[in-house]
Amino acid sequence: MSKKNISKPYNNELVGKFVGMGLHHLVRRYGDDKVIKFPVGLPYRLNSGLWCRNLCRDGEIMKKYLSSYLMDFDVRFFNVNKKPSYVIIESFCGGRNLRKSDFKDGGVHKQFSNIINLNNEMKRKENISLDFFGVKGLLWKGRREVCNIMFDEKKRKLRIIDVAALHFGRTKDRQIIVSFITLLGLKLQKGLLKKFLDT
Repeated sequence: MSKKNISKPYNNELVGKFVGMGLHHLVRRYGDDKVIKFPVGLPYRLNSGLWCRNLCRDGEIMKKYLSSYLMDFDVRFFNVNKKPSYVIIESFCGGRNLRKSDFKDGGVHKQFSNIINLNNEMKRKENISLDFFGVKGLLWKGRREVCNIMFDEKKRKLRIIDVAALHFGRTKDRQIIVSFITLLGLKLQKGLLKKFLDT
């Protein structure tokens, strides 16, 4: 992941159709084989500088622990009206959300268990967690699908498509509302993961 401060960090002519939108990013196709993610989340809007610093750090940490499951991505930083901003350009994943029924394949279940074990290690050592479900998963799809992990059916491979980590623990530079949302999300995520592993 490279940190760049340039006036035009992407080619607007390559920005294509809408792919989706989560809690933190709006996603569009970018060229033939990539997507581009634009920041829209509340933490970014409240303190874009802090969010950008965390995103830069979190991406490197996730590469350290979860590199074999991450899509290739590049975070490109720049300034908008003298405030830090960024886009994420990431390889397009043509799979679908991981489902409970996919665990009939023992190899898929093994990969998912390994991701959880690696994430637990990352939580202990780095105080951040992978966001497995995203807002859609936590609110309504999480009983059936893991929205931030894609399943490539052809390669039988799981892929993580979101590097915006969940932070836990109180720090002086975190907003109270963001801390509350994060802690609630972590609690809901823990329960949903247990149900998936008990399948």
